[in-house]
Amino acid sequence: MKSEVLLKARDLREMLLKLPEVSRYQKAIDEYKSDSVAQGILNDLQNQMHKVQYLEAMGQPLEPEDKRVLATLQQSFSLNRVAIEFTQAYDQFMQLMEEVYRTLMPIDEPEEEEHVHGEHCDHGHDHDHDHDHGHGREDDRRSGPSIIIP
Repeated sequence: MKSEVLLKARDLREMLLKLPEVSRYQKAIDEYKSDSVAQGILNDLQNQMHKVQYLEAMGQPLEPEDKRVLATLQQSFSLNRVAIEFTQAYDQFMQLMEEVYRTLMPIDEPEEEEHVHGEHCDHGHDHDHDHDHGHGREDDRRSGPSIIIP
């Protein structure tokens, strides 16, 4: 049984390699690896974004210099075709991989029942906030280029 699964996995790999999302991502990786400017921009931008996120999480104020550096790096990113293509291709590739994963590994999550909040609602929250209970939409949880640099 295990060998059959591995054979099917190899077949899936061959099929995936033929998809435009995969070939676009591979081409973007190759271009990115040969462009030290794009590598520097993305690396510096990620580092600065992590620094800003850390400071915000710690409740510390952002220094004007941190804001300036972030704005400068974002501007550099927006002007670099290779960096933009790399992040877009990566995002598209990851969407594909998430779909494949969800198909291969379906996880039965309990469906949330529609809940009407009213005066007798007693599960411990205010009634004047967004009722997504911290889950949010998937699009809301993503911000900026969040990539793994090869």
